[in-house]
Amino acid sequence: MAKTKKDGDMLINKLEKSLYKDFRELPQEVKCLAAVGYIGGKTKLVNTEDVAIQLWKWLPEDYGWVKYKKYPDKQMPKRGLTSIRTYEWVVGGMSQKITEDGYQLTPVGIDIYKKVESIIPGTEGSKVSRKEVMFLNNKIGNSKLYKDYEITKDRGQNINISEFDICDLLESIPGMAEQTRKNFYHYLTLSIKNEKKDFIEFLNFIKEKQPDLLSQSTYHSDSRNRKKL
Repeated sequence: MAKTKKDGDMLINKLEKSLYKDFRELPQEVKCLAAVGYIGGKTKLVNTEDVAIQLWKWLPEDYGWVKYKKYPDKQMPKRGLTSIRTYEWVVGGMSQKITEDGYQLTPVGIDIYKKVESIIPGTEGSKVSRKEVMFLNNKIGNSKLYKDYEITKDRGQNINISEFDICDLLESIPGMAEQTRKNFYHYLTLSIKNEKKDFIEFLNFIKEKQPDLLSQSTYHSDSRNRKKL
């Protein structure tokens, strides 16, 4: 039976109940998500074959060929990656062209990664990137929109946010909605990874102001249209 987003929600519920104490116990989909995040997929697209290699390094008996276990098998990771894309834990897809192949964690995916990070082999907890924090401080913290938002919030006032305001913040072109969504979720993903709570709150606020423009489901649809398996 084909996986649905509901299956992913059920897995999240199990993770929140701390039902898994060891990496090997994790479901296939969560192991794939862990591999994506571990090799850099929190902030960029990582290749399917790199994901397969990482899973094989962790569990060669599970992710190697049946007879020749010293070789990684790409079929199991492919199934897992397809499932977590359906769950909206990653964006991207598999392609024969290496330049078009890759997966990256979504904000939801990063939250899930953090839930299992402590049992991922070779991981020593959350790693905040000074370079990424400086980028966020420059792009968001120093922006006029963020400063106006902070002032009105402190005064208990509301603020209207237009598409032009958002495009100015995200350095995108008005009318190019797909580009705007892509930039928005890149900023949000970096903010979540680096635990910038004020920026996360701000970005979620402007998403509430422009729900159609910044729709998460549309963002995932954009990605699926670009990356066909």
